[in-house]
Amino acid sequence: MRLLAFQLFFLLTIPGTLWFRLTNGLFANSLKRFWINTCLKILNYNIVLPSEGKFPKKCLIISNHRTMFEHCFFGLLFDSKKDVILADSTGWMSHKIIQYIYSTWGVLISEDLKKENLSRFEKILIYPEGKRTRNGKINTFKKGYLHFAQKYNLDIVLVKHSCNGKNFKGDLNPDLNLTLTFEVVDKLSIKEIDLDNSQECNLINNKIMSHFMNCNLTPSRI
Repeated sequence: MRLLAFQLFFLLTIPGTLWFRLTNGLFANSLKRFWINTCLKILNYNIVLPSEGKFPKKCLIISNHRTMFEHCFFGLLFDSKKDVILADSTGWMSHKIIQYIYSTWGVLISEDLKKENLSRFEKILIYPEGKRTRNGKINTFKKGYLHFAQKYNLDIVLVKHSCNGKNFKGDLNPDLNLTLTFEVVDKLSIKEIDLDNSQECNLINNKIMSHFMNCNLTPSRI
């Protein structure tokens, strides 16, 4: 029954998308937080978030990508008009309808993110893996985020998403009764890193990846 209730409630993304488009995001933050909190309640999820004080006013947030529920972390803490999630237009994000919906809910989708002007945003969230890994392991991080950090003079904040679900079965058929933990594991500046030096670039990328090696919660961490 919980899954059915979640699936029915999830359909509200359609009128929500139309509302945000027609009103230019009127009440966007409040409505998104209501939608997210209701989804979490239906699924009986416990979500552990860092405080807003953990983040500089302007920063680049790096997180591992397991499910759509990373958007819960972003939507509950940040301002949808000042902050943004980055995504490239590959895979299922290449579909125009998906792009229309996600762009309305605070995702900047682009064929070439390097050509986008990101200076107007305060907090920028990106998933360097480029695709989801539902089993708690991670893919190799693409290095484009390092260039964003240097170009816009942003500190990097690493947010690790851990959960006690062994495998998610798709966005509309998720596991129930989970604990989702979003933890700030490090903050760093790469101003002095020479990104044209492949050895330096790989070294800092591997250092950042090392913070995300195991993203499964054990009972002692719940």
